[in-house]
Amino acid sequence: MGESVLLTSTPPEHKESVIVSSAPQSRPWDVHRLPSAEGRNFLVTGGNAGIGYFTAEQLAATGALVVIGSRNPAKADAALASIRSRVPGARVRHLHLDLADLSTLKSAVDGLALDVGRLDAVVHNAGVALDDPPRRETEDGHELMFGTNHLGHYALTRWLAPLLSAAPAGRVVTVGS
Repeated sequence: MGESVLLTSTPPEHKESVIVSSAPQSRPWDVHRLPSAEGRNFLVTGGNAGIGYFTAEQLAATGALVVIGSRNPAKADAALASIRSRVPGARVRHLHLDLADLSTLKSAVDGLALDVGRLDAVVHNAGVALDDPPRRETEDGHELMFGTNHLGHYALTRWLAPLLSAAPAGRVVTVGS
């Protein structure tokens, strides 16, 4: 099939052509009708609350195995129980993950590798926000927000690379709010 050309509505001096595919269009994306993710594995950091919880719950509803990465086992257990009550048959687990302590990440990922074998996506969602001005530091001596929100996810991605590469199309998703 050929391609069609669509002229944009820009001033004549800036007219550009845009290539539009003539392939059949799929239905629009709808958060209430997510495609099946049966057989896929996801890690959601900070999946015990807020945006991370919602993401984990929605992924669980698609049939995926969802691993919630959280440093607080009690909050993670509460999130897992809530997801299981709202999504019958949900396959959710907890991975103890402290992004403020880089020395623990490799062993956490090693355990995840034994458990799931491959990872279709990681959703980097965990983060800290400090209202208190005194400097707080990670275990490695970095400023806490930068160390957790940036360096922790960067290091985690490095250790997750083999698991993501083992999936047909591994993805890294970073959430900011």
